[in-house]
Order: sequence, then structure tokens, then C-alpha cells
Amino acid sequence: MTNPLGGSNAFLPVNIYPPFDVHCDYDGWLMIQRRSSHDALLFNRTHEEYINGFGDLTTSHWLGLEKLYRITSQNITYQLIVAIDTGDDFKTIAKYSHFSVSDSKLGYKLNIGGYSGTASDGLTAANGRSFSTRDLDMDQWVGGNCARKTGGGWWFSDCRTGHPN
Repeated sequence: MTNPLGGSNAFLPVNIYPPFDVHCDYDGWLMIQRRSSHDALLFNRTHEEYINGFGDLTTSHWLGLEKLYRITSQNITYQLIVAIDTGDDFKTIAKYSHFSVSDSKLGYKLNIGGYSGTASDGLTAANGRSFSTRDLDMDQWVGGNCARKTGGGWWFSDCRTGHPN
């Protein structure tokens, strides 16, 4: 699954077909999302687009909820690192010791915990939340749809919770 030189790889979750392409960074971490300020890719997408993934794996992209489920449903504990590069040679990191995403029947719920790092913890509050998009409101905000308000899908606990989309 990892490529020490970085780059695109075919990934085959154990006993699940068909394989699919992923992109790993230079440290070997699988990149589930990447946003570049140099790219015009919009993240205000439909639920179906977030399920299937979109963008170019080598630049800005979202891997896809179904692929995240297929990867993290294996009998392995996965970690998640959120790296925020401000462009001035400064990077903040939020690391989570366990990360998984449920299947579509459960709304691709986030299972995350064990935060450490230099970035603020923007995901623990979203633990147990289903993925919300502009056309499928799964958040807890009674005043409307957080994905529509913020312009991108995410596991929202409320509309103030940090999200990269």
C-alpha cells in the first residue's frame, strides 16, 4: 500500500474486488484528500460524487467514501494524519490513533479518536457522525444544512467545526 517514493499505486483491499488507484505521499501515507490553492477543483459536490470520489489523485482530490469504507473495514487499525501546509514552510499536524468509516447503510459514519498533534482537533467532535453533503443533510444542525452553508461535504458535528472542504 505504501510507496516510499510517493506516487500513484493500485490498491486492493483484502478479499475485495476490484482494485482501485490511490496516491501516496513521499512518506508512504495514503492520501484520502488533497486541496491545493493552485487548483480550481470545487468541493461543493453531491453525495454521489463524495461516495465515488473526484479530482486528480496527483493534485486536488477526494478519494471517495466507498473506498474509505473498503480500506478501513479490513481487520486492521488505521491512523489518520491531517497535515495543513500554510505555504510558508510551516505545517501543522493532527494525528489520530484510530480511524475508520462505516458503510453506506450507516451513512459512512466517522469512527475516530486518539488525537495528538500541533493542529487543533477538528475531528473528535465529529466522531459517530454521518457524512453530510449539499444534497443529503446528515448533520445535527436544526437551522439548516452545514454542507450547503460551508460549501463542501464533511462529517459535521455542527457548522462551526473545522473542515477542509
